[in-house]
Amino acid sequence: MLLAVMLPAATLSPRAALAQAPSQAAMYTVSVTVDNSFSLGSRGLSFGTIAATASTTDSASITINGNDGKTTVSNGTYARIIVVEPGVPGDADVTGGPPNTLMSVSITSNPTTVVHKTDGAAATFSAVMNAYGAGYNFTTDAAGAMTFVVGGTLTTSTAGGIYSDGTYTGSYTVAVTY
Repeated sequence: MLLAVMLPAATLSPRAALAQAPSQAAMYTVSVTVDNSFSLGSRGLSFGTIAATASTTDSASITINGNDGKTTVSNGTYARIIVVEPGVPGDADVTGGPPNTLMSVSITSNPTTVVHKTDGAAATFSAVMNAYGAGYNFTTDAAGAMTFVVGGTLTTSTAGGIYSDGTYTGSYTVAVTY
């Protein structure tokens, strides 16, 4: 048998209802400051002072190791490079970057042609630069700074010509992204 009991409905006074449900709202703002900037400074790669002979049948090259600065010369049968004064690897410094952040380094204009500053008829060189490190990826320190070294190889031309005395220059671009 089923028994049903009816109880009277509870009623609350308006004051009691307000006391049970307090509520307040406030408006807040959200903000962020973006600072993607950092500074990149460098000293370019120098192959030093050399004596060079070009040949149309073979080439010679000089390599500066970006890791230890060691210079290696590889001569052809006819093309020659002799080191008169040793060169130095280039370096690049990042400052003001985000701390402990992996950054990717790329070198563009690679290879670059290295030409005599004033003698347009002089033979040219070809230079290939490389950044020393693990796959061109480097991590900034806790202060947002890092330094990496740029080495490279300079090769004589096989197009013929004579290397005139004087300064030869070329350029390369180092790009750092994160």
